[in-house]
Formats: sequence, C-alpha cells, structure tokens
Amino acid sequence: MGSLEVPAQGSETIKVPTAHYEFGANFLDPKLMLIGRVMTDGRLNARVKCDLTDNLMLKVNAQLTQEAHYSQGMFNFDYKVDVSDKYREVTIEHNSK
Repeated sequence: MGSLEVPAQGSETIKVPTAHYEFGANFLDPKLMLIGRVMTDGRLNARVKCDLTDNLMLKVNAQLTQEAHYSQGMFNFDYKVDVSDKYREVTIEHNSK
C-alpha cells in the first residue's frame, strides 16, 4: 500500500491512499487444477494443470493485462514414455507473447 499524489489548485498536491488487492479462485480435482487471480488494476494470472491421460499432462500459465503486447502465456506438454520398464519424462515447451 502507498499513496498517490493528485494535483490540486496552485502548486499543492494531495496524497490519496491507495490499496492493491487480489481476488482469487481455486478448483482442485484429481486430474484437473485451476488457479486464478485478478488484481485491482485488471491483471489476471491463471494456472492450469490437467492430466489428459495417464502418460500425458498439460500445464498452462497465463498473465493477461489490458495493456497492448504485455499479455503472455506458456504451455507445456509432459509425456511419460515407458523405456526398459522405467518411465522417462519428455517435455515440450512453447512460449507465446
């Protein structure tokens, strides 16, 4: 929390207290997790983790803003491959802006 300086008549400035809050929601399921947060300035942060199959998992992170060209998202696919009776994890990543 801080204060915002607002111009007044003449050379005076008035300090107005400001506050920042986050409102969030979570959804948890054995195969799906959704987490979201909205800030007072309109920014949104979201995270998704979804088990599509026993071997394939999707992860998504997103940050959305009202400002042009500042939103971003990233998603990963994790695939487990059975090699010699041991699981190895393969990760494919993609970033987009």
